[in-house]
Amino acid sequence: MLKRFVVFIALTCSLGACQSKVNTEPQEINALLDNWHLAATNANLEAYFSVLDDKAIYIGTDASEIWTKSEFYNFCKPHFIKGKAWDFKAYDRNIYFSEDRKTAWFNELLNT
Repeated sequence: MLKRFVVFIALTCSLGACQSKVNTEPQEINALLDNWHLAATNANLEAYFSVLDDKAIYIGTDASEIWTKSEFYNFCKPHFIKGKAWDFKAYDRNIYFSEDRKTAWFNELLNT
């Protein structure tokens, strides 16, 4: 079954390893996001959440789904522990940067 989802996440300062500026190379950001989705496919909770800054916000597939990192972690953990999360593949992604380059955010359309 093919479904479409929109995901928005604010990735602040550290995309996994705190840096003074977010890496601005689109191919590296895309690789990070593709690997992030792969971590969910593999139900790898640590890899999935290590990418998110503590201030990350996850806006999910429904307008009411606006999660802090800890809220999203608590929601996801039972699924990951069972070894079955989700398998999203992005087919349309937009990446944006703050003026000071310390914050990146994106939106994407996903197939699952």
